Amino acid sequence: MEENKKVYNTDIKTKKENWTKFSKLIENQFIHGGAKYCMEGQLDKEITDWVCEFSPGTTGADWILQTIAKYLGRYKNFGRE
Repeated sequence: MEENKKVYNTDIKTKKENWTKFSKLIENQFIHGGAKYCMEGQLDKEITDWVCEFSPGTTGADWILQTIAKYLGRYKNFGRE
C-alpha cells in the first residue's frame, strides 16, 4: 500500500469556485446513471432494484450493503473511489 497518500481538502472559496463543475458531475450521475441502469418497460425500476429482488439475502438489500462495503474498503485503501 502507498505510504504517502495525498489528501485533498477544500475551503469554502474553492468549493464556491467549483460548485458549478461539481453540480454538473452530480447531475450527470443521475441522468446517465438512470439511462445506464434502467429496465426496459419498467420506468419505476432500475437494474439495482432487480438485483436486490433476485438476491435479497436476509435484509432485502444485502447486495447493496455489500457493494457499499466494497467501495468503503477501496476508499480506505486508496483514499479515493
